[in-house]
Amino acid sequence: KIISTIRDEVDPSKILSTTAIAALDGITAKHCYIVGLTKIDEDRYFGQLKAQSGDLNDPDLFDKVQNLTIAICENSKNTLPSSYVEEEIDGQSVLIGLSKHHNMINGAIIIVVNQDKKSWDKDEKALFIGVTNHLGIALEQIKNYEKLENLSNTDTLTSLLNRRAFTEKVNKRLIIQKRQQQKCALLFIDLDNFKQVNDVYGHAKGDEILIKVAAILANNTREEDFCSRLGGDEFAIWLEDIEEDTAILKAKNILECTNELKKMVDNERQPLSLSIGIAISDPDKSLSLDNLMENADKALYDVKKSGKSSVSLKRTENF
Repeated sequence: KIISTIRDEVDPSKILSTTAIAALDGITAKHCYIVGLTKIDEDRYFGQLKAQSGDLNDPDLFDKVQNLTIAICENSKNTLPSSYVEEEIDGQSVLIGLSKHHNMINGAIIIVVNQDKKSWDKDEKALFIGVTNHLGIALEQIKNYEKLENLSNTDTLTSLLNRRAFTEKVNKRLIIQKRQQQKCALLFIDLDNFKQVNDVYGHAKGDEILIKVAAILANNTREEDFCSRLGGDEFAIWLEDIEEDTAILKAKNILECTNELKKMVDNERQPLSLSIGIAISDPDKSLSLDNLMENADKALYDVKKSGKSSVSLKRTENF
């Protein structure tokens, strides 16, 4: 029943949470954790919580069982003595099943017994082994799914979000912004004098420039912000929870990095630079992404018209 539940789950992102819930349906236990394990060098593993179920009132318990699991992996040299390992943490019995794909450890399912139950019976252990064996394939399938999803959301050259993914993310943020009453900012960024790079130096040099611009944008934004290559030499940034003055300052800091671009191409008459247009998203104005993009585009046009290599902000218009 557990295996069919896992196989019948059509959404790959829910497979592991379904597995954790189903495992507790068949095994009398307090907690179930599923961890993805990645080998980062010859002797070390990195663990990441993928799913959990059960009584989760002890926030420190997961860290303890994950550290124990990683220690077992690192000491095993990828060769396990049996299908599972039984340990004890804080007086609680723990079953750790390490899953494999192509004979390489790729994850673990961890069951913590109820405090009033001293151990598992033979049938529960057999069930646990069965789930562990299927987990390795499930983790690999999810890994491949995440790779494909990442490829579909990113620009292949710069690894920034592509236009479609950027649009989807910002539209979701606009809904949250309304609820949280936070101001945000949309920046349109265009490379100045880029055409001559491809014409004179070739497309390989042009690609190098675009990758450098992407790095500049990523280095000047926070984890909660979004950077995108919209296409060609056009980029965009969504800045979360930011006031107008700070957004302008952020854009000017990006502009100061253009000296790095100028050094990549020797052309004093038409130096590489950036033009930046800014639109502020105010939760009280309820502007759509199309409205904001229109404002940012108008601000960018003002910069281009006035001589490029500068920053302009277009204040909210009534739509």
